[in-house]
Amino acid sequence: MLRLAAEDERVELQVVTSLLYHYKSQASGLGRAVADVAPFRELAEAAGDVATETGKPVAFILPSLKRGLDDLDVLEVLARARAAFLERGIPVFDDIADALRAVGHLNAYYGRRHG
Repeated sequence: MLRLAAEDERVELQVVTSLLYHYKSQASGLGRAVADVAPFRELAEAAGDVATETGKPVAFILPSLKRGLDDLDVLEVLARARAAFLERGIPVFDDIADALRAVGHLNAYYGRRHG
């Protein structure tokens, strides 16, 4: 889907929300760790490839809605996912407000430089 959207001439930036904490119940049902089930490595690789090949940036929102003691495994996955995205040059935000604020700052910066 990232590639298809990037191929659309109307799309200049993709902001994707990934709810990795939803994989906890799947991991539990399979008797596996959340880190083994959540596809954050694949997402980071795909996003990095699309951004590099198309020249159109991709950003991810990785919300951390689970914060209890029984969610420490999810927090670990979010930290590992964040590192995987950042290693590939994909910006990561905690929520949509932070992502949109960053996009606004970039637009203002380029508007001043090229406007």
